[in-house]
Amino acid sequence: MQLAFQSAVITRRTSPTMEDPFDSLELFGRGFRLRLQEFYSMGSWTAGSVTFNVRWQDGCFRVVGYDTDSD
Repeated sequence: MQLAFQSAVITRRTSPTMEDPFDSLELFGRGFRLRLQEFYSMGSWTAGSVTFNVRWQDGCFRVVGYDTDSD
């Protein structure tokens, strides 16, 4: 399950022309917000970002929000 989530949802660098997907990490209270981007310097029309809102709840971190944006 965890590997399936990572492969399907978390952006990975798949090409030498792809920028580093990590954009920002913001800590707050009992959680954090992680923003990943997908941008290629050449060879693709793909551009976008995904933001995960994660909170410590019931003894583990849980994704409580998910926003995506694509151009």
